Amino acid sequence: MKRSNYRSSIPAKSLEKVEENFANGSKKSSFFIGNGQKVGFREWNEDGGLEFEYAIKNEAKHGREYQFYANGQVLEVTPYRNGILHGTGKQWSHDGWLLITYKLIKGVGLDLWCDSESGTLAEEMYWPGVGEPGYKRQWNDDEQTIWQEYFWVLGKGFHGVWREWNAKGGPRRGFPKFYVAGKVVTKREYLRKRKTDASLLPYSPAEDEPVRRLPAEYLAQRKQRSKSTK
Repeated sequence: MKRSNYRSSIPAKSLEKVEENFANGSKKSSFFIGNGQKVGFREWNEDGGLEFEYAIKNEAKHGREYQFYANGQVLEVTPYRNGILHGTGKQWSHDGWLLITYKLIKGVGLDLWCDSESGTLAEEMYWPGVGEPGYKRQWNDDEQTIWQEYFWVLGKGFHGVWREWNAKGGPRRGFPKFYVAGKVVTKREYLRKRKTDASLLPYSPAEDEPVRRLPAEYLAQRKQRSKSTK
């Protein structure tokens, strides 16, 4: 199948070294060697279809990492530079339609993921810089509410309020939870710690409701797609 969205970063003249086979004898995974070093890795399914690959430089991911649908279409491309997410990532539908793009600079930025069937936003993750909070939100298909949200800070682990909601939009039992440097604390302790730790975000009871605003980066792309289909 033609993969118009695929341009491998693994050097074409590298030497393949099969690492693992399926019980039927077909290849399951291989490393690729160039100038005596690993320069890439690929995985296949039992039918011989390519599922996953990434390029390597100096023992770290470097270049484009790909995931594929079972029909051979590209699902996602993720760019790396020296082991760090860097560049423009993209996700496509089963039939090759571009669903979303996102851009990270040296590991920092907003990473977006869509449901491959409906095209609606499914996941929103902010990869933080040093000292700032990162977060992850899991979206419901109504694109108005989320079912999970939590925060972290590099070097501290989970650091902020962790919320989850049930199918009816009510808080799951035991939530919200309050984290400080990877440890669960009481709400009172969280509020006290926040007075001296600017990386802890304010606690707002209103945010205990699952309603959130869609990120501007997603809305801009959805608007552009709408124009292109008219």
